[in-house]
Amino acid sequence: MKYAFLSVLLTAVHISAVYAQVPDGATEDAFLARAVSDERLQHDMMDRLELLDVNVDNAVSSTEMEEMVKGVETIDRLTPEEKKNTAEHINEAFKKADTDKDNMLRGDELKKFGENMQEFLLRQQFKKMDRNGDGVYNLADMPSMEESMKMLEEAVQKMQETIDKVNAMDENELAQNFIQGISTSIAREDYKQMDKNHDNCVTKDEYADYNVKIQEERQKNEETAEDEKIVLSREDFMSFYIQEKKKIPECLTMEEYVENQNKILENFDQSEAEFVAQTFDETDKNHDGKVSEDEYVEYEKSTAAPEIQSIDQRELFRTIKGSEKGWVTKEEYVAGFVAEGSASDAASQN
Repeated sequence: MKYAFLSVLLTAVHISAVYAQVPDGATEDAFLARAVSDERLQHDMMDRLELLDVNVDNAVSSTEMEEMVKGVETIDRLTPEEKKNTAEHINEAFKKADTDKDNMLRGDELKKFGENMQEFLLRQQFKKMDRNGDGVYNLADMPSMEESMKMLEEAVQKMQETIDKVNAMDENELAQNFIQGISTSIAREDYKQMDKNHDNCVTKDEYADYNVKIQEERQKNEETAEDEKIVLSREDFMSFYIQEKKKIPECLTMEEYVENQNKILENFDQSEAEFVAQTFDETDKNHDGKVSEDEYVEYEKSTAAPEIQSIDQRELFRTIKGSEKGWVTKEEYVAGFVAEGSASDAASQN
């Protein structure tokens, strides 16, 4: 499921719109220039690259990028050689874009990486379009009707195979596996950044330092008034560390941290998770797979009880992890309610 998402990420450049506009006799450079000038492609690429940032710390790390490399293997349209070249190019493009050599891409670095990958994918696409290999796209390169039908049949068959696999899974199992996969990815990335010396042993100081840093970075992007912000102290995070289940008191391993995070999901009623997912679909008015702040506020005002309507809905939206982008995915939306429910349960037990 996770790698299926990553394969979509790698094919994010919507070639079809560009392909239809390529004039007869266009060279590879002309095709590239036309595609690169399309602002939709630029926005789409950056939107999808930002989704690699699973722990929403406004940076894509080398470990998060590894997931993109693994996703190459799931792309059916690529030959084994193309998969190898694509994976190698991703790694090289990351190193090239990482100008400060901290194994993290931020801001302009991520933009530079996106531009590099966009050009690479577009050149790959042109080579497929230029079927006779003469460096020019013309009518002779167009597939025959018989070839087009065959390609369409193969695509439909692969889609049906995927649908059959999903349909064969229990609905609750599918939902739980999907949410837990997201939780595991976030937990692993958080842990790798906490574990500064890479010894698979996060101490109380490493735990607190990381969470304080992340809290500060996220608050920079919030528009909440200073007196309304919820700020946890270093001591608060120290106490959270003590509550983490671990065999050695001052040594939290990745396995333990991931297990702890996933247990939060196990304690969350599946019916509630399904309800939250359904609410996301109803809130996502334009069905683009994202819920914006305005969509969230509009939905809550039209459906919430009077006592809830008086609450600052924009502030509530900004408490969802990932909302600093101005929108959240279904995974972030559901995970946000999972975290909220777990926090409420913990507070009631203390």
